[in-house]
Amino acid sequence: MPRFINPKHLMGATKNSLSGLVFAWKGEQAFRHEVLVLVILAALLAVTGKDAGQWLLVLGGWLGVMVVELLNSADEESFDL
Repeated sequence: MPRFINPKHLMGATKNSLSGLVFAWKGEQAFRHEVLVLVILAALLAVTGKDAGQWLLVLGGWLGVMVVELLNSADEESFDL
């Protein structure tokens, strides 16, 4: 295993990231709506038989929207403190 990969750090970072997603899921209705839209988009892409490039553009763009929502939620939480 290369020296730059620290499994202990990787597991801790993954745990923190998943905790943040769970926090957003429990506390942010907009995030839950965006997850629902992501699932619907994936289903529509599968049903319509779009190619990998179209999947990448559509889902990548929507994941970008979700990232902005998470950043906005983080800002709101920090201001509330």
